[in-house]
Amino acid sequence: MGRRKLEMKKIESLKARQVCFSKRRKGLFKKAPDLSVIFGLDIAAVVFSPSGKPFVFGNPQQMLNSLPDDSDSCTMEMEIDITNLDLDQL
Repeated sequence: MGRRKLEMKKIESLKARQVCFSKRRKGLFKKAPDLSVIFGLDIAAVVFSPSGKPFVFGNPQQMLNSLPDDSDSCTMEMEIDITNLDLDQL
């Protein structure tokens, strides 16, 4: 007997949503190092809990240091303002 496909919808119960988030976050952060080793990738992940607390995997500074230094390379800066972030739209 296999797994059945679940409909993707918001979990209304705050407690159930927090439990599900915690389990999925642990699964994501457990899988990320495996993908990094298998494919030789630098991986960074930032996820926000239902209460807005950020959880970070990886070392972003190490990733920034691995970018090429030549003047022809493109530099991208990204700033995220989490004070006005609507998590329901993500």
